[in-house]
Amino acid sequence: MRKSILINYFILITTFTLYGQTPELFVDYDQGSESSFNFTQIAYLGTSIILTVDGVDIGREPAIIKDGVFTVLKDIIEGSEDSSPAHYISYNGKVFFSARDTPDSYAVWETDGTEEGTQIAFKVEGTSSLSPRGFIIGRDGALYYTYAGNAYRTMGEEHELVQEGATFGFIYRNASYNYSQYKDGVAYLRKNGDYAFELYAINESGSTLLAVTEETGFFTEGFGLGEVANGIMFSLDDDDDYEGIYIYREEQNDLSRLAINGDNKLPSRRTIDLDEEKNIAWVGGEGYYLINGTPLESELFYERSNNVAGQGDIIEFAKYEDKIAFLVTDHGIFGPDYIMYYDDNTGDFTNLGEIESYFSNMITYKNFGIIADGTSNLFDPVIHLVDLEDGTLRQAYSFDVSSNETNSVRPIGVQDGYLYYIYNLDAAVGSELYRIKIDELVISSVNGELSNSIYQIKQSRNVINVNMDSQIDIDVHIYGQSGQLLHNSKEKSNRDFIIDLPQGLYFLSITSEKGRIASQIFIE
Repeated sequence: MRKSILINYFILITTFTLYGQTPELFVDYDQGSESSFNFTQIAYLGTSIILTVDGVDIGREPAIIKDGVFTVLKDIIEGSEDSSPAHYISYNGKVFFSARDTPDSYAVWETDGTEEGTQIAFKVEGTSSLSPRGFIIGRDGALYYTYAGNAYRTMGEEHELVQEGATFGFIYRNASYNYSQYKDGVAYLRKNGDYAFELYAINESGSTLLAVTEETGFFTEGFGLGEVANGIMFSLDDDDDYEGIYIYREEQNDLSRLAINGDNKLPSRRTIDLDEEKNIAWVGGEGYYLINGTPLESELFYERSNNVAGQGDIIEFAKYEDKIAFLVTDHGIFGPDYIMYYDDNTGDFTNLGEIESYFSNMITYKNFGIIADGTSNLFDPVIHLVDLEDGTLRQAYSFDVSSNETNSVRPIGVQDGYLYYIYNLDAAVGSELYRIKIDELVISSVNGELSNSIYQIKQSRNVINVNMDSQIDIDVHIYGQSGQLLHNSKEKSNRDFIIDLPQGLYFLSITSEKGRIASQIFIE
């Protein structure tokens, strides 16, 4: 059921499927078919992972994976009532989040990874169900968020009101936000009583009104904020008269609409805030653009005519230094989908290859982006790795069970040498937390040209011969099940060599001037 992998721009995409690797059921909090994990939002506390567990006896509460051990951090509202923790963010050696402290009110919470250190950081009395949200670290290093309709700022201790009448939010239909980092703080967009949109900057000094659009309509939404050179961009939708991408440039004190493909005024339905000067934006019916504010311009780098995207589906991406990998779609929710790679040092975009529709979230581990595809609609899920250093894509693990449930594999994070993920294809277990050794997924960092037609590995018991079209020097590395290096030697191709290891399953890596390949071997 797998589609073939595309090879573009001479970047190789290899398959490195660890058939000998066995994923481990890590936590089945509620035994039986009850599901304990349905949320993928996490935050790192050092190397530990803060996440949410849903238990019949405790409700929905914060938990932690530390040193390979899972623990419920705190039953905030004792018993089966949910405290509904959300919006986790790592800041100043703690994780801040929103949660109920009673069934009828929310507060800002913080945790240092211990039960006693999981406590209310700030609470506004009488706020009922108006929860804190939109946690974001500003360019000034302060933590900003909105709570009960006002904006607050903290450096970790005091929480100060910086603007009344502000709400940071995720605009679900356009899978984008009405706030972002900006200059020495943050910026956000709000609609006033006349249906015009006001662009504000917030920092230590308070709030500043930067610009106001013309009056729009009742159903118009503002979204897609992202910093560009000398300014900030956002989009409005729902009416041709004012629909489009707007860019505010601070030095000129100017608010302009960006023309796309001639005179078209089209909004950016999905954005990635790439850095302080530019954004990646998907414009429905046109394709994917690189948006820069100085000069006021856009660059179409991937033309696609699709005008449909799943509501709430963001552009999944992983960043490492000045490089980023992200998903682009060809025909909306029905695919095909591709992994695109951008290197800001060269300014080049590269299509790394095709993956299945029904993909998961993407997470970052060191210089790798990790994503699963085929996670719904009877496909066989596969975990893919993108090496963000050299711009290569490969399959890392293939599941042999068809995904007759939705979101069947969702990566969570990496801790203590394991990749943790939520998996729901065992109906007897439910949606629970699994793990797999990450070292074995990343032992082969692929460079150069690889092909089974170049390397033909022949084996008889513990004797191996790497057959090639000519005899050349090869480097041999053999890894164990947990990723440890057990053997390395320099050999010649087309000549037998002996592996002095006990009987068992191993992973063989061969490197030469022709490139590198990894393969499973069994020593008898």
